[in-house]
Amino acid sequence: MKKLIFLVLFSLQAFATPLTEHESNGFKSYTSLDSMHTYLEELEKDHSDRMKLVEFGKTYEKRALKYAILSKPLVESYDEAIKLKKTIIVLGFNIHGDERTLRESMLIYMRDLLKSFVLKDLTIIVVPTLNPDGLIRATRRNAKNSDMNRDYIKLEQTALKNFVTKVLKVWKPHVWVDGHNGGATNYDMLYLSATHPNTPEYLREFSDEKMFPYITKKLAKKGYRSFYYARPDKRQWNIGMHHSRIGRNYGGLTNIITVLLEAPNGKDKKTGALVGVDTLKHIVEYTHKHRKEVDSLIKRSRRDAKNLAGKKVALKGGYEVNPKSVSYYYVAKKDRFGKKIPKKLRKEVFIENGKIKNIPVALKSRNIPYGYLIPKKLTEIINMIKLHRIEYLDLSVEKNIETETHKISRIKRHKIYDHKRAIKAYVGQTLSSETDINRDYIFVPTNQDYGRITPLLFEPDSEDSLVLWNKMDSHINTRSPFPILRVMEPIN
Repeated sequence: MKKLIFLVLFSLQAFATPLTEHESNGFKSYTSLDSMHTYLEELEKDHSDRMKLVEFGKTYEKRALKYAILSKPLVESYDEAIKLKKTIIVLGFNIHGDERTLRESMLIYMRDLLKSFVLKDLTIIVVPTLNPDGLIRATRRNAKNSDMNRDYIKLEQTALKNFVTKVLKVWKPHVWVDGHNGGATNYDMLYLSATHPNTPEYLREFSDEKMFPYITKKLAKKGYRSFYYARPDKRQWNIGMHHSRIGRNYGGLTNIITVLLEAPNGKDKKTGALVGVDTLKHIVEYTHKHRKEVDSLIKRSRRDAKNLAGKKVALKGGYEVNPKSVSYYYVAKKDRFGKKIPKKLRKEVFIENGKIKNIPVALKSRNIPYGYLIPKKLTEIINMIKLHRIEYLDLSVEKNIETETHKISRIKRHKIYDHKRAIKAYVGQTLSSETDINRDYIFVPTNQDYGRITPLLFEPDSEDSLVLWNKMDSHINTRSPFPILRVMEPIN
């Protein structure tokens, strides 16, 4: 009898489903970093034919950065996945260390995902935490006190740099989900697509007009309320930032259908985690069901990126009001006199046929050249080119070509994020001339996969220029022409 009981208990233990620490403690406290790694290792052991953990770097405090590959059959590279005609999804979380809800959702969802038939057609890369140093502190920023979700252009923070260079640029996903906490607290889930003005409109439309309505409908069946990130004021609903320096917009500019998810704060932990499980499930299911369209859109985006020369690029962006009205729920925090309303007295109001300010517009633009001549002495700029995986040519011929040179009329230094003296440059004139190209330069064409990002780096007055982020401090002034030249004709 004892032997039988032992065998039954052994069998139950062998087939037991591992639970996250968050689940085990009744959703009272979040899963610790060590417990998360143990949980992932158990999943990998139980599903070794379709899951593999990969370390892709260390944080400043030497904590491991890991992602999980989920695929059936298991693949270990982009080329293997594409050879099998798989659609690739990256699911990333916790870039802000204190935003942990959707990380918990993903850990729970992984158990079902590992058993799902969708892995026959999808390869899914799960990055449960991008900020382990911030996670253990429960702080938004990392160990260097930097907000890493503002680092996608300058790539200065170790963990973020590793994520871009060893995950996004290596796996080249079709879809990327970026999980956060924030936004209107009277909603259960908020979402947003890439909204930089240079993002292909068709990538944004796929999210806004197809995927998001699907998610909204599915969540509503369970009584959950979802809408666009972030929140309304008394006039209209306003969405999140348009800058290329943040994740979802960098994704859209580099040919990825990027979905920002924001789990609003203030919910009980269990509800927040379970709403996140449903949302992630619906995104994966929708992508799987429409994978041919997804694949086609990404191919189109990459193709269009190779035909940008002569077209306009937005150097400064913003939003305008959408002509289509929306309905939403609004909770006023201040009365009509501007006085703060006590929380207990705040009332929710349904706004029917309201406004939403979400149409990306260019507030400053310039024609895109055929490429840029970068002096080899600008070693920091060349290192940035390599980090972003931007293609360039090491010139081996001498030839006179038509170029343009910017003259900087004014420089203003100001504090922005973790840069105390960031440089805002103003272009006064743009002068045309002939330049004798030679071995002192490299040539960066704009017609390439990452062509949408190149002008934003090299135009000195763009909102995310490398000038702004102090990569050219010793090479920019109002006395000398800007050293990076705009190439106005093809280099054959």
